[in-house]
Amino acid sequence: GSSPGLTVTRTTQPAGTAGVPYSQNLGATGGAAPYSWRYVSGTLPGGVTVGTNGTVSGIPTASGSYNFVARATDITTAYSMQSFVINIGAALVITTPVQLPNGTVGVQYAQTFAATGGTAPYVWTIASGSVPTGLSRSAAGALAGTPTAGGSYSFVVRVTDLGGLSTIQTFSLTVGTGLAITTSPQLPNAVPGVPYSQMLTAVGGTAPYTWSFVGGSIPPGLGLSLTGVLSGTLTTAGNYSFQVRVTDATTANTTQT
Repeated sequence: GSSPGLTVTRTTQPAGTAGVPYSQNLGATGGAAPYSWRYVSGTLPGGVTVGTNGTVSGIPTASGSYNFVARATDITTAYSMQSFVINIGAALVITTPVQLPNGTVGVQYAQTFAATGGTAPYVWTIASGSVPTGLSRSAAGALAGTPTAGGSYSFVVRVTDLGGLSTIQTFSLTVGTGLAITTSPQLPNAVPGVPYSQMLTAVGGTAPYTWSFVGGSIPPGLGLSLTGVLSGTLTTAGNYSFQVRVTDATTANTTQT
């Protein structure tokens, strides 16, 4: 039967983390060792079992607070039955999308990494790879600065929580060159009554580009499309000067007369 001399020593077990191997002994004193343990009732974390030696072990599959009853029996068949509590925290996960927003040479850039689970505060480091030149990261998870060279970059970020748990993620970041209009300011001449078409071009930034009229006088009969085509049929000869703007996918823009 039950024995007042057989006592469970710890009813609230150390906390665990989902996805991280867990192993703790329930622990008992008194009676006549060794003890034999078995699960009686209640809910154990998914993936976790109670061994006959009193070890609660496995890889928890989900976070939550779990309550269960286990029984310790000594070699005289005296036993002690006790309720136990195990708290399982959420797994440490980096939540920032792996494809970071594009950057542009000479334009200030800032990105903050985020994570959930584990135990805050988190510490962030670059585990491997290269961040764009001109950018630096902080332990708080900020990547900021002004890129000085274009290119495609790939690097691995590690986050470590207060308890020493860590996880990594590979990120990609594309840095484009500065947005510039490459069409000569002196456009080919147009002739009244003759259909005219001229494509305006740009480089750098992040395609696609959107073109717009800013000011001045477009030759009568001609118009500028969103894709950068100046076309139509000139109606009146003359010298015309006008300004256009090109805007890229990140809303960076530049103008040309």
